Amino acid sequence: MKNTVEIFGMSLVATVLFVVAHFVLRPAPIPALSGLAGGLVAYWAVTHRRIAALAIGWLVGTAVGVAVHLYSHYSEGRMGEPSEGITMHLSFDAARGALVALPILAVSVLAIRGWSGRER
Repeated sequence: MKNTVEIFGMSLVATVLFVVAHFVLRPAPIPALSGLAGGLVAYWAVTHRRIAALAIGWLVGTAVGVAVHLYSHYSEGRMGEPSEGITMHLSFDAARGALVALPILAVSVLAIRGWSGRER
């Protein structure tokens, strides 16, 4: 594992920012949390090209969130519920989730880099 302080600091910043986004959006989309988690885990899991890993983790995490959201509609028998249709609903949710997670990831990485004073 990487530096424990770095992981804790980034997690703390990301959690606070996600909670703020969740209260502003009421609620934050499912892909936002999964994209955030995917980006952070990928960032911590590698030692080289961490920003590229973060971007890939963000995209994969967002896709996983869309799949979870689709499953939640399917399992509860609400496939036809959204007025715009399930495909548009999931697409919009994916885009909104990705756009919520990306600035949180950016601020988390920049905050910990600025705090530690080290280049990664």
